[in-house]
Amino acid sequence: WFVLSIILDSRLINIFSITYPLQFIWLMMRDIFGVGANLVAVRTKNPKTVDAGIFVGAIFSGVIFGLVAIHIDKFINFMNADPQIYRDFCFYISLQLWIQLVFCLILDKLYYQDKNKLANKYSSLFNLLNFVVLIGTSLVVKNPKIIIATTLASILIFVILIFAKEVRKISFRFNIFRAIKTNSIDFGENAVLFFVYLFGIGEAFSFGEEYALAITFATLITDIQWDVATAVQTKAKIDISKKRMNFHESFRNAYVLILVLILSSVCAFVGMKGFYNLNLILAMIFTGIEYFAYCFYPQYRLKLDFLQLKFSAKTATFIKISAMVFRLILILSIGPLTPFALNIAQVLAQLYQVAFVNIVFHKNYRILKNGRAIRKALKK
Repeated sequence: WFVLSIILDSRLINIFSITYPLQFIWLMMRDIFGVGANLVAVRTKNPKTVDAGIFVGAIFSGVIFGLVAIHIDKFINFMNADPQIYRDFCFYISLQLWIQLVFCLILDKLYYQDKNKLANKYSSLFNLLNFVVLIGTSLVVKNPKIIIATTLASILIFVILIFAKEVRKISFRFNIFRAIKTNSIDFGENAVLFFVYLFGIGEAFSFGEEYALAITFATLITDIQWDVATAVQTKAKIDISKKRMNFHESFRNAYVLILVLILSSVCAFVGMKGFYNLNLILAMIFTGIEYFAYCFYPQYRLKLDFLQLKFSAKTATFIKISAMVFRLILILSIGPLTPFALNIAQVLAQLYQVAFVNIVFHKNYRILKNGRAIRKALKK
């Protein structure tokens, strides 16, 4: 979106924030049909569950994102933006998210099969294709509809080919509720976050273009890093489900990753700030709060996933959902009063989780010197 806004229209950068809530629909679908399906397959030792999840997920999510695309003007209006400016590329995002979701469901299958190199190869090719076609077409043709049609057709053909190669059997036999239960924390979190950003970004945009641009800029240079940071929970779930979780090693690796992500975001800030008429103070405040949030992430995430898979899915889900509901209540309460409501609510919800998770974890488990967690003996 940085490059596209420079080539076509600087206002297009705001599309990222306008459509940001849709990413949480995407994540909910992946929680069920990707990660959830793979966790169920590991537990039941039934690999057919994974392919069924991909197939059913492709259909189910296609209906949802298709409805968003059909009613895209209503969605843009709800986000306090102008459909005349943002309609075409918001439509593109709604369909691109669907295609990308189907692709990521296939990647999840490969990662859980420890085919990391093949999955990384596919991922690199997909992202390169999407970027080259989208930006390349934009440089040659200025008509948004041609740019969008060409890009969507290219990535759709690519995903169809990968689907045909990696999905062995097509089946409708998939237990959605079991997948949700297995991955209930992430599903519940993303369900609430959809409403958090749906209302939060809309309220923030109502404070004017200066705040909208600062929020979008900060989100763009930190969101990819948040996506990468989910590797912490993905790796933890794999290790926990395969009984090889080492907390010392996991914390160390997580903070090395966080440091790299913050440094990459700082580089993006310095490199891109000159292209936009930014209020630098506002942009630095929004970005700085995101860095603060990065540092809290491993402190609750690793133990929360352990509690979900080894102790009580209900308890872990309650912690996460109650934190997200707390965050949503804050957004609804202070959103009309300050453009910083999203950030304030984010940090306070994280502090809540750090405290709650550690209380429950250390009441029931202790971490040995070798990094393994063992259950504490029950008091008689």
